[in-house]
Amino acid sequence: MTRVRPAAALVLRDLARALSLSTLCHILVWRVLLDNTSNWPRRSTCWAVLINDLLLAAIFFAGITLARRSRSALAMTAARWAFVLVLIIPLNGIINSEYSARGMSSALAHVDTRAVLSAGAALVSLTALVALRNRHMALRVLVAVAATAPLLVVRHSQRLLVQGVLLVVGALAFWRWNQRAIRAAAAIVLLLSPFTLFTFAQTAAYLTQFKDKPPAPRLSTDAATARHLVWIIFDELDYRLAFVERPASLALSELDRLRGEALETTHAYPPANYSLMSIPAMITGRLIARVRVVNPSELMITYGDSKEPVPWSQQGNVFAAARRLGVNSAVVGWFNPYCRVIGDSIADCTYEDFGGMTLWKSMGKQARGVMKTIPFSRKLGLARVGHDTRSDRGERVVRYNVMLEAARRTLQDPALGLILLHWPVPHPPGIYSRAKDTFEVKGESSYIDNLLLVDHAVGDIRRAMEAAGTWDRTTVLVSSDHWWRHELWRQEGGLTAEELQFATEIDHRVPFILKLAGQHEAVTYAPAFNTVLVHDLILAILGGEVRSSGDAAAWIDQHRSIGESPYSTGVTSGRREPIRSPAGL
Repeated sequence: MTRVRPAAALVLRDLARALSLSTLCHILVWRVLLDNTSNWPRRSTCWAVLINDLLLAAIFFAGITLARRSRSALAMTAARWAFVLVLIIPLNGIINSEYSARGMSSALAHVDTRAVLSAGAALVSLTALVALRNRHMALRVLVAVAATAPLLVVRHSQRLLVQGVLLVVGALAFWRWNQRAIRAAAAIVLLLSPFTLFTFAQTAAYLTQFKDKPPAPRLSTDAATARHLVWIIFDELDYRLAFVERPASLALSELDRLRGEALETTHAYPPANYSLMSIPAMITGRLIARVRVVNPSELMITYGDSKEPVPWSQQGNVFAAARRLGVNSAVVGWFNPYCRVIGDSIADCTYEDFGGMTLWKSMGKQARGVMKTIPFSRKLGLARVGHDTRSDRGERVVRYNVMLEAARRTLQDPALGLILLHWPVPHPPGIYSRAKDTFEVKGESSYIDNLLLVDHAVGDIRRAMEAAGTWDRTTVLVSSDHWWRHELWRQEGGLTAEELQFATEIDHRVPFILKLAGQHEAVTYAPAFNTVLVHDLILAILGGEVRSSGDAAAWIDQHRSIGESPYSTGVTSGRREPIRSPAGL
C-alpha cells in the first residue's frame, strides 16, 4: 500500500475542512431542502445548493492554499482568524433559527441518525484521547459544554443577556487560549466533514429517487355522450370575505356571474384547516385526523375513525373510482405532490410547487440566505430587506401563469371527464394589485388583492371552456380547502394595513358553488355540511345519479353528517370565533 505523503495528507485535510465549513455555512439551506416535512425540492434547487456549496468550499480551499504557499506567518495568522470569523456564520444561523435545542435538532434534521451517533462517538473518543494526553483537557471540555448549555434552554426574553455574557466569557477565553481554540475548532470542522458526503448523497437521492408515477392509460370514451366535471379548489378562498363582507373596493364579477346560475351553499365547512389534511380528505372521502410526511412521495394519513396510519398512495381516491366508471381524470395542482403520490390513478397530471425557479435564481436566493446568517448583515448592507419577499412573490406569479396554461390545455381535452384544478390563490402572499389590475410583487399587495385574481381565473376557465364548446354541458364545482387563516399569517410575518381591517373574526366557512351541466338558475342551500362529501358527490354526478340542482340539494341533505370538522384547529361550538386582543388572553 502506497503511503500518503505528509504534504498530500495536509492538502486532503484542508480540502475536507473547506467542504465541511462550506456545508456548515449552508446548514439552514440544507435544513429546508432536505426536510421531509416540506415539499420535494425542484431539480434546479438541488443543483443550486450543490454548486453553491462547492463554490464556497473552493474559495475556502484556495484561501488556505495561498496562505500556506506564501510561507508567511502573517498570512497564516490572517487565515486562522478568517476561519474563526467564518465559523461564526453557521453558529449564528443555528442559534438564531429557533434559539433552542429544538432549533438545533431541526437544523440537523436531514442528517441520518446513525451518522450523528457515529460522529458523536468519534467526538467522545477524540476527547478522551486528548484528555489522556492533557489532564486539564477534560475539564476544559466540560466547561465548554456548560458554557453552551444556556443556549439550549434559555428563554427568548433572556436572549440578549445570555448572548452578552457568553460573548464576554468567550472573548476572554479565546484571548487566553486562542491558538488552542483555533486548533480545536479546526479539528471539530474536520470531524464533521463526513456530513458533507451524507448530505450530498441524500441530495443525489432526491434527484433520482422521487419521481412522478406513470400516468394511468387513457380509456376510450365518447366525448359526445360522456359526462364532464371540473372541480376547482382555490387555496384559502374565504367565504366571508369573498361574499358576506366583501370590501367595497373589490368587484368579483365572474364569481357573481357563476353564483347567478349555480347552487350556492352558505354553510360549507372544510375537512381541516390546511391543505395537507383537507385535500387528501376530500380526495379519499374520509375525514383525516393526522398526517405525517414520510418522504417527498408519501404521506401517512390517520383517518378520524381509525388509530392506524396508512399510506395515502395506497388508499382509494375519487380519480380511481371515476376510472371504474369509465372516466379519465386530470389534475393541475400545486403544494400536494399529486403526480408522485396518486399519479397512477390520473391520466394527465401537472404539478407545480411553490419554490420553482431557474438555477441562477436558486443560487442567488440561497447565497442571500447564507449572507443573512452573518451577524449584523443588514446593518452592514449584506442582506437587503424585502428582496426575498419580492423574489418569492415573483416565483408565485410564474407558477400561476404556468398553471393557467396547463389548465387551458387540459380543459380543451374532450377525453378528460374529471378535472381537478387546485389553484395557488388567494393563498398569501399577495401577488396581484386590484388598483392596477395586474401582477404586483413589490408593493403592498394583499390577500384581498388576490381575491380579484381568483375572479380572473374563473373568467379564464370559463372562456377556455366556451372556446371548446364545453361550458354549458359541463358541471363546474368551485370550492376551497380552508378559510383565510389570518391569525396564522399575523404570526408568520404580519398583515398589511388593509388585511388588518378585515382580520376581525375567524369564519371557518368556505365557498361551495355547484353549476350542474345545463343549469342556468340560481339556487341557495343553507344547511351546514362538510365538504368531505365531495368525493361521493362527484361520483354521483358522473354516474348520473345527480343531474340537476334539485338533485344536488337533495343528495347533500341525505348524505351530510357534520358541519365543522373536529380536526380544524380553533373550532368552537359557534359558526364564528372572535379575535381576542393579546391583552384579553
